[in-house]
Amino acid sequence: MADLGPMRRLLLAATALLSQGCFSAGYLAQAARGEARLLLDARPLGEVLADPATPPRVRDLLSRVPAIKAYAQAQGLRPTRSYGRYTDLGRPAAAWLVQACAPLAFAPRRWTFPVVGSVPYLGFFDEDQARRLAASLAAEGLDVDVRTPRAWSTLGWFADPVLSTMLPPGDVALGELANTILHESVHATVYVKGQSAFDESLASFVADRLTRGWFSAQPHLEPARLAWLEGEAQGDEARPRQTTARQAFGR
Repeated sequence: MADLGPMRRLLLAATALLSQGCFSAGYLAQAARGEARLLLDARPLGEVLADPATPPRVRDLLSRVPAIKAYAQAQGLRPTRSYGRYTDLGRPAAAWLVQACAPLAFAPRRWTFPVVGSVPYLGFFDEDQARRLAASLAAEGLDVDVRTPRAWSTLGWFADPVLSTMLPPGDVALGELANTILHESVHATVYVKGQSAFDESLASFVADRLTRGWFSAQPHLEPARLAWLEGEAQGDEARPRQTTARQAFGR
């Protein structure tokens, strides 16, 4: 018999949101469908690794996941059931995050939900719906940003799978995969309700340093470490030019 635990939790979350009147039934429906799809399409890592149809590059990256999780736990992060499965999304983004800010005021539009509290974003699994909301917010005179995180975390409510979007192209892939898993593990360990800027800053700070530590313990991965560090350096140069509206949940 299938494990109904995740679906029960999904229904519970939707009921809680409806009881709070946080957003429309349409938003809740797309969120529930999208999350259910991530979970139902997920395959155990062992099955994916043993599948001859799995591309060698994907197999190699996924084979590192248990070691990354073990390292996170050894560093004091809370062990979770996440990242024991893999979902090939067949699309370029895990989700589409919509954020809006009053022009020149740095006062983001915020939405309130149970569990996570107030957040400056709305996440959609359907790009068209995200773009429609973005257009409506822009019509209100707000500056709007739509971005595409590589990962999607439920903060431990569900056993989040590794997503195909967490395996970017190029030599930076292993470092990005490790950093994303460590980042989301920090969220699962420490998450302050209603303090998204603090939560993201903390997760990024800790994950960046733990990624360096994980690589340092494995000298044979030096090329991957150097590629990731180079990518981080390029990102550091770009960040001062990004607006504060880009700080949001997920990676």
